[in-house]
Amino acid sequence: MSRAVARRSLPPFLRLRSAVCDDGYWIGRLDHKDWLSPNELLKIFANIRDPSLITSSFKRACDRRDYKPNEALYSMMIDRLASCRRFSDVEELLARARAERFRFSDEFFYRLIKMYGNVANHPEKAIETLFAMPGFQRVYYKEKNLVR
Repeated sequence: MSRAVARRSLPPFLRLRSAVCDDGYWIGRLDHKDWLSPNELLKIFANIRDPSLITSSFKRACDRRDYKPNEALYSMMIDRLASCRRFSDVEELLARARAERFRFSDEFFYRLIKMYGNVANHPEKAIETLFAMPGFQRVYYKEKNLVR
């Protein structure tokens, strides 16, 4: 029973880790198939160890015909980049999400603001992100013809 509880207490993206440690293997998987499911894409990015490869691999994934952005992928990449203190790459991902007209949840922004305030020690960037939230929401409402 305790073993099952310990297994459930892991964050979901850590359960995606595999025994294969070579980053080249995981990056090569982006070219491996004609179609990758969102879970397969999450598994690829969870297993890339070098944070400098995350943004370049993400650009390759975005060029795929079957690419469909999801919040779990953005969250995992931002968490990994923030833990390595690569905040310029985080900004690049957010700019990409805005260009894709992607809508994030309030929980995502809560974690992003917390990351800027606690990890990055940039309270002014946290406040800027707070005020940028309606910009992401507004894109969604315009698509649905529910302009505020």
